Amino acid sequence: MAAAHRLANSKSGNGWWKCATCGQGFTGAMQLGLAEALWSTAQDLPEEDVLRLSAAGNLARALDCQGKHAEAVTLYREVLAVLRRVRGPEHRDTLTTASYLALALDQQGKHAEAVTLYREALAAERRVLGPDHPDTLATAGNLALALGNQGKHAEAATMHRELLVIKRRVLGPEHPHTLATANNLAMALSNQGNHAEAATMHHEVLVVKRRVLGPEHPDTLVTASNLACALSSQGKHADAEKIQREVLVVRRRVLGPEHPGTLVTACDLANALDNQGKHAKAATMYRELLPLVRRVLGPEHPRTFTTASNLATALDNQGEHAEAVTMYRELLPLVRRVLGPEHPHTLAIAANLAACSRAARSTPSHRA
Repeated sequence: MAAAHRLANSKSGNGWWKCATCGQGFTGAMQLGLAEALWSTAQDLPEEDVLRLSAAGNLARALDCQGKHAEAVTLYREVLAVLRRVRGPEHRDTLTTASYLALALDQQGKHAEAVTLYREALAAERRVLGPDHPDTLATAGNLALALGNQGKHAEAATMHRELLVIKRRVLGPEHPHTLATANNLAMALSNQGNHAEAATMHHEVLVVKRRVLGPEHPDTLVTASNLACALSSQGKHADAEKIQREVLVVRRRVLGPEHPGTLVTACDLANALDNQGKHAKAATMYRELLPLVRRVLGPEHPRTFTTASNLATALDNQGEHAEAVTMYRELLPLVRRVLGPEHPHTLAIAANLAACSRAARSTPSHRA
């Protein structure tokens, strides 16, 4: 604990979140362990104390990176309330915390609240920091992602295109933030059905990320997984399966088997299997994943809905229509309430339920 106090009282405090030797930020268990240690030295200080605010924000970021979004949201809300009161609604620290809170909310599946926070923060940052400031650009990119998560893919794609032009000019074509925006634009294009253009962009970005960031960097893995999804959407399911298997091995080792990123990749792999007609293998994977996804992300998270829907689809593809109908019927009211009746996921599940119900009625073994 004495060492902890020495770090807490150091001039910069950077030792808590950045390696003194290489200058890189800590990640994973080290990031969370140090954040919890710093918080233990600061949590009893007055809520307006600079060290306490810094420690709380640092712990919230570490929790969010570990997929513990609900805990992160609670801390961010507390810090934001204090910063708004003490430093004002347009202070840079206040705006940064608001953006972090919005990110955690978006990862929880609370996209509408995240979009509202991002829009407020973006308007203030453009006014206070300027339109080309890195913080402004980051908030704009996150707003575009949240819009995409709401199903507003056209608006998201437009924002990403505009941002990509600015970031290439301001940051350079190979800056990690520029590459992230190119990746996000490709995702938005894929969500609009432009899978060939999306796959081309993902492949170009992946080549650069492997060279600039390294093959096992989290951002590189995200792009590889996104490329696999774009290939699958083009019907290249075997290629997609190969990539997802490679990504899954690395994510299980680097992030852990229950990290949200690992679970997403496992779900995407199951989807690639189902698309190749390997319905039994896909259904088995989804059955194993669904309880984990529900526990880690929550029962009303969009990814939980997707996993449950994909399990129902795999069952339907196997001819298990009655069980699939039951799953769709349980899922549809939840999705309507959480995402809204006009969200693409809601409409897709409703259409799947109707088709599956018809198949169940036509099956000889069906019981009314």
